[in-house]
Order: sequence, then structure tokens, then C-alpha cells
Amino acid sequence: MTAPTWKAWRFGFLLYVTNRWIAGLPSHYLRNAWYRRVLRVSIAPKGAIHQGAHFTSRGRVEIGTGTTLDRNAWLDGRGGLFIGDHVATGPGVMFLTADHDPQCPQFSGRLEPVRVGDRAWLGARALVLPGVTIGEGAIVAAGAVVTRDVPPYAIVGGVPARIIGQREGPMSYEFDSQRQPFY
Repeated sequence: MTAPTWKAWRFGFLLYVTNRWIAGLPSHYLRNAWYRRVLRVSIAPKGAIHQGAHFTSRGRVEIGTGTTLDRNAWLDGRGGLFIGDHVATGPGVMFLTADHDPQCPQFSGRLEPVRVGDRAWLGARALVLPGVTIGEGAIVAAGAVVTRDVPPYAIVGGVPARIIGQREGPMSYEFDSQRQPFY
């Protein structure tokens, strides 16, 4: 096993500073500026990430216009994380884009992107696994574990998540995170 390079140490320290110090700053303007400039996260206008967010990578995270990620979101961008416009999440939502191949003798890692359509809503502590696409206007119930794609306007819940209802679409609401309270 080789020793970590200076680049790996620097990246590890960058994530440590981001997840331990920056994530706790009481100013969403400062946090989001750090995420945009240092972590290269694409946050569209009127989008915001609340306190306590945890990042696992640099870049490969895109957040749409008016999208608000509530407290303690886990944002794994290693495989690519693409969240649409006017998406709302509850606290503690987790987006995972990396896992391991359980059938591989070497237990190799895998990267698969996660995509969330416009105007989707994810409840508190929902978990979205690698390779999943959540359709436009879909709702993921609190605590659900999403292992498969969710069709547009479907309401899913449970472990693993299954369709439990349907939402009338299309939706046209828009969020303006600049008018919401930040912490």
C-alpha cells in the first residue's frame, strides 16, 4: 500500500474543513459561496443548501433554480448528482452515488449518477441509492429508501420504496429560497 500523496491529503483536509466548519456557518451566503468556489458545486440562482450539509467530493453536484436542501443533507457527488429546479427536501436527506459490487471478488467500487426531476419533494431522512432517477413532481415519503427509478408524479414510500399514490400534474409552483429563513 502506498502512502497518500500531498494532493490526497489536501483534498481530505478540504473536505474536513467543508464538512466540519463551513457547514455550520450561520450564513447561507457564506456557505453557498464556499460550495460554489471551493467545491465547484453548481448552485443555480435562488438555490440554497442549509446548515450541516456533508459533501464527499468536489464538483459533479448540480442544484437547480429555487431548490432548497434542508439541514444535514448528505450530498455524494462522486458519481454525479443532478437536482432539478424547485425541488424541496426535508432534513437529513441522503443522495448516494457510489457503492460496491457485491458479486465482484475484489469488491470493486461503482459510481452511478442520481438525478432528481423538477418540483420533486423528498421527505426527511429519505435515502436515494446510486443510479436512481426521481421523476418530475414525484414525492418521496420521509424515511423511504429509493432503490429504483421513481416515475414522474408518483408518490413513493417504504423500505424499499414502492408507489403508494399518484400526484396530479403538471406542477407549476416555484420556490424562491431568497425569501425563506436560513440557518
